[in-house]
Amino acid sequence: MLSNEEIATYLNEGLVVIKTKLSYDFMSEMRADIASFLPENQTKIRDFVPGLMDAGFGLKFGGRPEILDIVTQLIGSNIILWACSIFGKPAKNGKATPWHQDAAYWPIYPMAGCTVWIAIDDSLPENGCLCYIPGSHKLEKIFTHSHQKPSQFTISQAIEASDLNLSYAKEALVKNGYVSIHDSLLIHSSKPNYSSQRRAAVTFRYMPTSSYYDHEQEEIDNQLQGKVRTYKRILYLVRGRDICGRNVVTYPPL
Repeated sequence: MLSNEEIATYLNEGLVVIKTKLSYDFMSEMRADIASFLPENQTKIRDFVPGLMDAGFGLKFGGRPEILDIVTQLIGSNIILWACSIFGKPAKNGKATPWHQDAAYWPIYPMAGCTVWIAIDDSLPENGCLCYIPGSHKLEKIFTHSHQKPSQFTISQAIEASDLNLSYAKEALVKNGYVSIHDSLLIHSSKPNYSSQRRAAVTFRYMPTSSYYDHEQEEIDNQLQGKVRTYKRILYLVRGRDICGRNVVTYPPL
């Protein structure tokens, strides 16, 4: 469970690094299951590895009580898990991630949600740890994002530099086995990784069921961005019930 201080940090800054490490058993099981996605050569993993929900990995670990108990304290007790991926940030040639908001990519109305980041490797300044602007989520605004060259960055959209005040930017240092959580509206980025140490982490995306995940808008957005997706994203109701009554949810198997 989160301390009052950790909850306050999340609410005030939009990101919190939890002080308690995940259990040895949890991390050992996760590392074993994720091994097939992580090449032995630390320079070979992709910067972004999606599809862990399809592989069953996302629900297996993202639906665990030790994770959901944390998320419940931050976004409420009615929760959808809808995505899981690896941010690989390979050694020597890891790409930078430009300043952005996760919310700019998500068709969630009203916008609400969080990302749980579980560090597989130490995430430090030298290997491109996450940087963020504390409190930027409180503006409750999705900034204009412009197109970026995918060959240079991990993602295709970034906030215009003129909209940013980087004087308050901070770095989120997360040791392996620890967790950070950030709000969907938080402005954040990461630098390239030229070090010899990979910076892999698993992320889980959650939203409260008081919001609606708009599949039709997602399809429109994908077409505009040239993405090809032949399936509809599954929304797993991992805790509580669908408050808004509009989400087409799937219940995890017992």
